Amino acid sequence: MAEEKKEAVEAEVVSEEEKKEGKFGKWWKGVKKNIADSTLEAKIESVYNDTHESFEVTPYEAGLFGGKTVHGEIKDGVLTIFGKEEIKVASVVIAEKDKKAYYVKSVAPSKVKIAVDGIEYERDGQDIVLDENVSEVKVIKADGRYFLYQGE
Repeated sequence: MAEEKKEAVEAEVVSEEEKKEGKFGKWWKGVKKNIADSTLEAKIESVYNDTHESFEVTPYEAGLFGGKTVHGEIKDGVLTIFGKEEIKVASVVIAEKDKKAYYVKSVAPSKVKIAVDGIEYERDGQDIVLDENVSEVKVIKADGRYFLYQGE
């Protein structure tokens, strides 16, 4: 009789329960990573906002709710802010600190750098070119319309 050769094969038996736990484990790791990423992004924005001045940006058609608050810094007539807010040309920008007003001349994408826990991050921002020559007028609001004040 011919000699039969037998090979030993090592195999791990994986039950259905272990397969499900594997899928759940992968899903849970993904969820934890998404939460960690979201938390980091919120922390980066919070640190930026806490370390920069506040500005109120109000477009012509602001309506009942007024403008939006952005955070940044002015250097050489350019306000650099965090994020990609919709900022319209000819809007009014008022610095919260000293109440100085500006008109928006132009808006361009840029980058901002933020240090959080000793690590520097670079995120999207915007450069807003400002015009200091603003005209302030006194008005009377009546029936949802505005009229120039004629008094002293």
